[in-house]
Amino acid sequence: VALVFAGNDQGSGQYLKNAADGSPNRIEFLGSVSDDEKWWLLRNAQIIALPSLLEGFGIVALEGFAAGTAVLVSGSSALPEVVGGTDCVLPVDDPRAWARRIAELCADPVRRKGLAAQQAALLGRNSNSAVVSKLMEVYAGVVGRDDCEHPTI
Repeated sequence: VALVFAGNDQGSGQYLKNAADGSPNRIEFLGSVSDDEKWWLLRNAQIIALPSLLEGFGIVALEGFAAGTAVLVSGSSALPEVVGGTDCVLPVDDPRAWARRIAELCADPVRRKGLAAQQAALLGRNSNSAVVSKLMEVYAGVVGRDDCEHPTI
């Protein structure tokens, strides 16, 4: 199994590369990738791991769901809400827990595919119309009105 980092460096790249030096494992740093490359990676990964400290929405998790790949996330920011289950939420500061869960899922393709199917079923609750509907409920509560006009998408 290879560990592949893809995407723009948000300031941790050199730290991660230094930590990877001398590792007996296959670790690749791709940097920025095209949309086609991103979707190929998402569809062909065994697991998508998002040990993120800061995540405003969790679009990469949803892209993983859409690609049919199991997604693991940290228990910080918006990620647990996006994945909707505890089996795929791990402590951001426990690399051994991440390694164990990744190894378990890589060794058990039935469980991994089951998790991916459960997550794919969550896509509907994160559709544009579902998110707008939730936001309108929040706005209506803030302004104290339940007759706020709902935009159509």
